[in-house]
Amino acid sequence: MIGVVQGEGNEMATDQAHRTATNRELRVAFACWVIPLVVGLAAFGGWLAFGLERWSDLGMIAIAVGLALFVLGFVFLLISIRRDRLRGGAPSRRVRPLALICAGLLISNFPIALAMAAFVIHTETRYTVVVRNQSQQTFDEVQVVGGGIHSAQLTLLPGGTNRFEVWPKQDGALELELRSAAREESVVVEGYVTNLLGGDALVTIRADGSVGVEHPKD
Repeated sequence: MIGVVQGEGNEMATDQAHRTATNRELRVAFACWVIPLVVGLAAFGGWLAFGLERWSDLGMIAIAVGLALFVLGFVFLLISIRRDRLRGGAPSRRVRPLALICAGLLISNFPIALAMAAFVIHTETRYTVVVRNQSQQTFDEVQVVGGGIHSAQLTLLPGGTNRFEVWPKQDGALELELRSAAREESVVVEGYVTNLLGGDALVTIRADGSVGVEHPKD
């Protein structure tokens, strides 16, 4: 009788050890989802708030680390499932659902990372041209051309401001074309633009009619 009790006690202890190890492996897999997600969101938020290059660099590091942790997380999930099977007896009702949830969470990091990366690339490759008219002249047609693109033609009223967002497709110079009943002029905004190279410029039409170009981020 004592031997039977001891055998049952040892079996219970072994089972408890297996459960503890399985829980630990599931926690590690969960951490492999949380860590890159938190770091990636922090980098994305920092980039949105401050627009600093080091934040985008941190984001790239988060993606690289996230890939490694994704593999590691799935390894721990497989170990936890295998350990649950080796326990014998009825399969645990808790391990399988938790493993599936962790697997789904690990996979969910991919579309999140892709969405953030796509947004960053879309923003960083954009060239923004802001045109301010301090003169009393109305320009019937204002357009940004060059680098394989032609923006929409806008009207610029006295004291008005136009904003153009363009994505150059090829090598070339970016120019602003100004047309009115009494004037037609082409102003070089950027001497060289190319695909995947963004920037920004502020074009001011002064009260005397002269045109100035500034690059605020330079």
